Amino acid sequence: RLRQALASVALDNIQYFPVVVRNPLDGTETDDYHLANIVGRVSCVDRENSVVEMDDEDEVVEFDDVLVIDEARTNGFDLFRLHEEPEMIIASDRVKQVCVAHRITGVQFFNPREYPY
Repeated sequence: RLRQALASVALDNIQYFPVVVRNPLDGTETDDYHLANIVGRVSCVDRENSVVEMDDEDEVVEFDDVLVIDEARTNGFDLFRLHEEPEMIIASDRVKQVCVAHRITGVQFFNPREYPY
């Protein structure tokens, strides 16, 4: 369902791979799932306006109080991994609205000011 919903946003930096989900209790299988890989990372932290401690060697965020994204550096991506914090996925408001409209569960969106760092 998420893949179908995101198709309306025309994301061009996601690869999908088919997977088979097996229930170990009864042996049933389903093949209507996909693994999504968000390709690449975008370096767009506004270091001047953010309050962060960076690991200078890896250029990743070690600790942050205020994280500001420079939207001009997002290259127009609506969904991407943040280069400076690779486990963080940034989604545009368009992506959020599509997920809300399609009642997608299992995905959480946080206001940047309320993100539980």
